[in-house]
Order: sequence, then C-alpha cells, then structure tokens
Amino acid sequence: MKYILSLIILCILLTGCGKEEKVSKELETYQNIVEALKVKSIKNEELPCHLEVSLEESNSGELMYTVTLDEPKEEMYQVKAVFISLKEQENSYPSIGIFDDGLNMVPNQVDHSKNIVKGIVLVGYLNTSKKPKTYHDTFRLYLEYQTKDKKIKTVYYEKKI
Repeated sequence: MKYILSLIILCILLTGCGKEEKVSKELETYQNIVEALKVKSIKNEELPCHLEVSLEESNSGELMYTVTLDEPKEEMYQVKAVFISLKEQENSYPSIGIFDDGLNMVPNQVDHSKNIVKGIVLVGYLNTSKKPKTYHDTFRLYLEYQTKDKKIKTVYYEKKI
C-alpha cells in the first residue's frame, strides 16, 4: 500500500514539474521576444497580412490599444505574435501562440475545427491619461508563422502612432 501511495505521489510531482518547466520555457520565450523587440533595429518588412492599430479610452482611465491582424496574403500556420509599446513599461504585452496554441490564417478560409481564423485581435493597455488623438508612441510587432511548406518565417514590424 505504501508503495502504491509513493508511486502516486511521485507521478503527481513529476507531472507538476513538467507543467512548471513548460510555463517557464514559455515565459523565457516571451521575455526574449520582448527584449529583442525593444532593442532591435527594425527595417519594416512587408507583412504577410493586414495590420491595424486603434486606440480608445478604457473604463479604468487607461488607453486600450487593439491590434488586428487579418486579410492574410499567404497561408500562415501556428502564428505567434507579440505586440509591444516602446513607452509602456508597466503592463504586460499582448501575445498569441506562446502561452496558448497558435492560430492559423489562410486567405479566404475560416474553419474553427482546424483553428483557421479570419483574423487575430490582440489587446493591450497603456498607463497614460492622454486621449487617443493626442497619444503618440512607437509599437513593434513580432510575427512568426509556418508556411504551407513547413518553413518558419519571422517578421519584425514597427508602427508609429
């Protein structure tokens, strides 16, 4: 009986450690991407999809920024994206595909059973009392995806508002 109980406890501990290691690997990946976005010299490459950024006031008095990635120009699988503000240092930055499953964007297709979506929306907050029309910032996008040939493409993009 003690042997079975010890075996169950060992399995629980091993399973817990595996999840913790996965989370810390994901966190490390996220932090490395954010640091690269902050220091990298970016020459805008052509984006494989349409990008739109909008600002609006939130109920809590902060500015909320919404980033929409849609209208893919090519097949994009397992999309990973992080969008940062160079001014914002206090809040975390919105991401997709790092802490959760990556989505897929395929021109003119939507199939939720295959995680193929029309677009991706990321939302972040800016700790400022400025109004959307008077706020100016530099935003940076990290975008990584797999092509239909299984090649990994990485794009860095900068948008000034």
